[in-house]
Amino acid sequence: MARALTAFVALAALLAGAQACSSAMDLIKQAEGYRSCEYMDTTGHRTICYGFNLDAWGASSKVAAVGGDFQKVYNGGCLSQSQCDSLLAGAVSSAASAARGIFGSQCSCIEAVLTDMTYNLGSAGISSFTTFISLIKQGKWSAAASDARGTLWCSQVGSRCSRDASIIAGGCSGVEAEEHFGDSHDDLWPPEEDAAAPGEDDLVAPVVSLDFDRESAKCIAEAKKLCGHCGLNKGCWESCAKDHESQLKAAGCKSADVDADEVAAANLFAELGLGGEPASCV
Repeated sequence: MARALTAFVALAALLAGAQACSSAMDLIKQAEGYRSCEYMDTTGHRTICYGFNLDAWGASSKVAAVGGDFQKVYNGGCLSQSQCDSLLAGAVSSAASAARGIFGSQCSCIEAVLTDMTYNLGSAGISSFTTFISLIKQGKWSAAASDARGTLWCSQVGSRCSRDASIIAGGCSGVEAEEHFGDSHDDLWPPEEDAAAPGEDDLVAPVVSLDFDRESAKCIAEAKKLCGHCGLNKGCWESCAKDHESQLKAAGCKSADVDADEVAAANLFAELGLGGEPASCV
């Protein structure tokens, strides 16, 4: 039976070797950027490394714990890459623990975002998002994403909020898919002859309302830049593509053809350099 695989193939092309979703560490690094020397952030706080607040309570002891001289660092000094990485690891661990205390246990994709938000807002700040917290606990992902987009925080941090809200909108579906198929994308196709093959709906991942023009490397590059943080989270891709539809179209992305047959999918696999065919062409 022919399967509509075009959108799935596009996702595989973009995410070969990717995890189901970005880790909290990666989300924070992406949003904060890196500076090895002290600087003043937009809120007037002395900051260093990956957005580490030198004015926060306990900052002195944390800098000392990684071998830094706090007074020198605070007054324009620098830290090494390894010292910054150690500071970040400790801060992420603390933020993750605080997020779990506020939101309870969540799937890895959602937990990573909540850790990023807690890292950025602090425990007190994220705790004030009472409606958002309630929606997350109920698993109402779309509503929670919308609530986050309507906050003052979202207007202040811009793309960070847009990215986090897109991941939240996708919920935990991407994690479930990764656990079902395994870590390697090569495991997705073809199904073993002697094993029960997943249903057609499992194999088709209508990731976005846009397909990726096989002739446009610019489209793939733009999609990676805007939505690569979504990993295999289908809902996140759908939300992210909607948010950035005009940019993706400008980069050459075309409307998805979800009725594409198996042969078209195989051709797209080959043209994108993924190697092999996803199924026999008949």
